[in-house]
Amino acid sequence: CRPKTSLKWDEMFWRLKEYKEEHGNCLVPYHFAEDIVLGRWVRTQRYAYKLNKISLDKQERLNSLGFVWNASNTLSWDLMFLRLECYKGQYGDCRVPHRWAEDTSLGKWVNGQRVIYKSGKMRTDRKERLDSIGFEWSIIGQNKGTSTSNTSLRWNEMFQRLQHYKQEHGNCLVPHCYAEDITLGRWVRTQRSEYKKKKIKPDKQERLDSLGFKWSVNGRT
Repeated sequence: CRPKTSLKWDEMFWRLKEYKEEHGNCLVPYHFAEDIVLGRWVRTQRYAYKLNKISLDKQERLNSLGFVWNASNTLSWDLMFLRLECYKGQYGDCRVPHRWAEDTSLGKWVNGQRVIYKSGKMRTDRKERLDSIGFEWSIIGQNKGTSTSNTSLRWNEMFQRLQHYKQEHGNCLVPHCYAEDITLGRWVRTQRSEYKKKKIKPDKQERLDSLGFKWSVNGRT
C-alpha cells in the first residue's frame, strides 16, 4: 500500500485543486480561514521547493495547476494590477503618466510592464489580464522617434494631467506657478497662447473644450 505521507499529500493536492477551481489560482493565504491546513501546506511546498527537497513528480503536479513558487512577486503584481484597474475606473484608460504625483509607484510599474513586454519576457497570463482592461503596450505609435510623434505623445500626457487636475479641483484653471505640477501650469498657459495665435489644432481645441477649458482668464486670452 502507499505510504500515509503520500496519501496525505494527495489529499492536500486535491484540496488545492478545488481551491483553484473556486478562486482561479493557487495563492492560498497562509491564514486561510476556510482551510487553515491548506494554507500551511501550500507554504510548506514552497519551502520544500526552495530547499530542493520536493520530488520532481510532485513539482510537476503542482505546476499543472499553475502553482506559484514565489508568491511574494505575484502578490505584488496582483496588487499593482488592482491599482491600475482602479485608475482605469476613474480615468477611463490605463495611460498612467510615468511621474504621476498621486501614485508614483503605479506610473513606474506601468512603464515597467511595457519594458518587460518589449523584451519578450512578459508572462502570457499577465499579458492577457492587461489586455483585458485595454492596456496599451506602446504609446509611441508607428512613427517612433519622429518629432511629430513625440510632440503628440507629450501633448496627450499633459492633457491627461489636466484631466486629473479637473477631477480633483472641478475646473481647468491651473495656476501658472502651480506648485504641485509647474509643468502643467505652463502647458495650460501655452494652450491659451496657441489659441490666441490661431495655431492650435481643431482636434486639440475640441478635446480641451470637452473639459470645459477656459480660453480666456480674467478677460485675457
